[in-house]
Amino acid sequence: MRGDLLHHLEGEVDHELMLERDLEALDWDVAFVQDAMSPNPEIIKFMAMQQSLASFERDPVMFLVAPLVAEGLSANMVPEFIHALERCIRSWGIAKPKSAMSFLHSHIYTDGGDKGHWQAVQRTISKRISSENRFQHALNLTEAMFVSMCSAYNDFVNDADLDGFDGAHTESRASRSQAPAVTTEMRS
Repeated sequence: MRGDLLHHLEGEVDHELMLERDLEALDWDVAFVQDAMSPNPEIIKFMAMQQSLASFERDPVMFLVAPLVAEGLSANMVPEFIHALERCIRSWGIAKPKSAMSFLHSHIYTDGGDKGHWQAVQRTISKRISSENRFQHALNLTEAMFVSMCSAYNDFVNDADLDGFDGAHTESRASRSQAPAVTTEMRS
């Protein structure tokens, strides 16, 4: 198990640098994103589950549900998605859209396929779940984390002002002149 985890973590080195380069290519203020921007509420939910698995449950098998979900999303994106994303980024006035999507682009190929991270995590988890109770727990964690990630992606789209996108989104949600309405309705 330790070897599987270490091998997987080796493939995650320097990912934050890729994200920083992507943000710079979009002309975003990287220091603002790092130091002043709060994670989206749905990402906070994902992070809270991940942190609970690491510090409270201390179960490395169940902890692997987090990369199973995150890498499953990118591993199953079709190449047409990347082409559509490139066209979208180009429409924002970014001359070299590929320079703004290196993180996601690399994950589609490193996470996908029979030898990708997603399949490796599936194999590691499936070899180590030995009871119905743990299997149900893994499925419930997977669903909860998947819902939070999908909701986060939807929120990113809903929050983006794509018609007026200028690449310089550096103001916080709280500093906008009109705060979003608070609702108790379930998101679909």
